Amino acid sequence: MKKIIGIAALTCACSAAQAETLEVAGVFAAEANMDARVQTIAVEGFGGDAGPELSFLLFDVLSAIEIQGQNWFSIVPAAMLADLRASETDREGESEEDKTSNKNWLGSMTLMQGSARTDFWVNSAGTKKVISCGKRENGDCVEKREDVYQCIMLNVGYRPTVRLLASDGRLLYENSEYLESYEKSCDDEVGSPSPHVLLDSLAQQYARSVRRDLAPQFRSANVLLLERRKGMSKEDARSFKEAVRLTKTDPIAACRAFETLESTNRAHVSVLFNIGLCRESEDDLGQARDYYTRTLDIDSGKDQARAGNDRVMSRMIARHQVSEHFSSY
Repeated sequence: MKKIIGIAALTCACSAAQAETLEVAGVFAAEANMDARVQTIAVEGFGGDAGPELSFLLFDVLSAIEIQGQNWFSIVPAAMLADLRASETDREGESEEDKTSNKNWLGSMTLMQGSARTDFWVNSAGTKKVISCGKRENGDCVEKREDVYQCIMLNVGYRPTVRLLASDGRLLYENSEYLESYEKSCDDEVGSPSPHVLLDSLAQQYARSVRRDLAPQFRSANVLLLERRKGMSKEDARSFKEAVRLTKTDPIAACRAFETLESTNRAHVSVLFNIGLCRESEDDLGQARDYYTRTLDIDSGKDQARAGNDRVMSRMIARHQVSEHFSSY
């Protein structure tokens, strides 16, 4: 299925020494272009040697999704769906309203099918030389020792597939991947690599991918400000530098300072981008998009502004998804 938008945009400051950032936080869109009104998912037991574990994992991961304090999905075993459909033939004594309500609920239920298969293989990974002291005299090493150990590489392949079907059989979503992991070990090491540990990590990685596809998600990141002052007057450059410094202790005041600089720096990329980032951090998404777009109009190669626009667009889509999803209850 098509993805709506890639959120490579959550660029964070990775060093504790980086303080020139503003935090952006919010609900980002589900990445799959799927009907946001899907509410109930019946999960089948999956096929393949690793299928049962994946179906249990996705059952738990999808059940745990909460947006605005409410469960996003109701996750049930597929056997429950079969029982409910069977009971449709015996509903004597119920009002027409109840029958219609139950029929609509069954019609909105989706079925999740899937499988997961694994491969294991071991390759030679050469040798490892370990040099140690073979002989000591008076506390000094007078003879070195070299040991050579054989090494192997354990490789694990993971082939998961998930499909989501509407009650009428339409394919709503599909995700098929091939994931690999590997671990090297040598004869001098205690223990040996576990294929089950590697597989569990791959299954968790895949489950996170499906979760991102199917439901909006809250994320936060510290996004770096732009600090280049070239092209500003000396006075404005000093004020800009002070505004950047101020983000450490008073981001609101820093943002007001950036806004003050706009009147004399209407085409300065750093000023426009930083105001856009301020707007984004304050959840004023429309204004944030306008400032990021103005930044790109001046410098189309400014990746930070493009990433900002991607974040803003994702959050706007998420607002629509959340509204549509909960209004259909």
